[in-house]
Amino acid sequence: MIDCLEKLGAEVRISAEDLFEVRGISNETIGCDLHLSCRESGVTINFLSGIASILPGNVILDGDSGLLGRPIGELVEGLRQLGVKVRYLGEKGYPPIEISSDAITGGTSVMAGSITSQYFSSLAIASVFSDSDTSILCDGDMLEKPYLDITLEMMGQFGVTAHHNQYREIRVQCGQKYKPAEIWIEGDYTSASYFLVGAAICGGTIEIHRLKSNSSQGDRLVIELLRDMGCDIDINDDVIRLQGRELRPIDCDLSDNPDLVPSLAVAASFCEGISYIRNIEHLRYKESDRITSMINGLNNMGVQAGCSSRDLVIFGNPHQIHGAEIRSYNDHRVAMSFAVAGLRVGGIVIDNEKCVEKSYPDFWIHFQKFYQ
Repeated sequence: MIDCLEKLGAEVRISAEDLFEVRGISNETIGCDLHLSCRESGVTINFLSGIASILPGNVILDGDSGLLGRPIGELVEGLRQLGVKVRYLGEKGYPPIEISSDAITGGTSVMAGSITSQYFSSLAIASVFSDSDTSILCDGDMLEKPYLDITLEMMGQFGVTAHHNQYREIRVQCGQKYKPAEIWIEGDYTSASYFLVGAAICGGTIEIHRLKSNSSQGDRLVIELLRDMGCDIDINDDVIRLQGRELRPIDCDLSDNPDLVPSLAVAASFCEGISYIRNIEHLRYKESDRITSMINGLNNMGVQAGCSSRDLVIFGNPHQIHGAEIRSYNDHRVAMSFAVAGLRVGGIVIDNEKCVEKSYPDFWIHFQKFYQ
């Protein structure tokens, strides 16, 4: 994301204290006719599709093989309805794409909500610059709703507002201006979930700091789910303390929390009984087909798992789980989740371990620190 933003004319400086200083794109720094590689990052190509729509010149958004297999057709149609010129450079419905538009006219755009809320976040961020007010409609139920909440909250911190009506319509008023701001990025519940699940399946204790207790992050749900599975959990001043206990199977809907599915699937495998993780069909369009990736990995460890309609079904059997070679499918969340399983049974060998750098570059360092 940073590489692409810098090519678009932004200046980003990172200090040793994890401080990011960003000088935004101005008329003087905007380039034109750019070819940007989003590598394997879906959120990068989705968000930059909106941003590229308001910049002059032609912008090609490309990526590595994994990204080129992820659908983007719904977002392209949403942009076109707002007056943006987009064309496919390969297979229709998939990257790479070329955007040759310097404005969003505004008006009404309709997109299906069945793949990702990132499409709606992208249009909401960019529609602030549209020529007229914008209404973004969701056809059907929107999946991953909390991520849209995070987007709108962050837009507010930078001085602009957008509102949704029960996630069916997002209204963005034109003429607003983003303003510089100093913000603090809270701890990430998704990244924390691997360590919480690790303590849960091992019957251990862990304390994690700087997780905002009233966060808009949907993945804070991991706290309630692990509590339902039998863990003791205390929360005090943004500090979470978990004590693992004998785990119970779970029946939960993770349609809004897809990033929790891999780690919760591993936790469910260590429960006696059948667990159901429901309404997760959109996981087939992530860095890998995560439903298949998880089923294959669990089966390799001796856990019976399968897909029933839109649900992942796991027959927990903690006493029969064994070490195995696990294919990550170049998917960071698959790799991190099965690493956690290795804490309990050992003998887990994961290929392409560096894929975790997509979202958590220090994962293996922290993993060793907490569980050596």
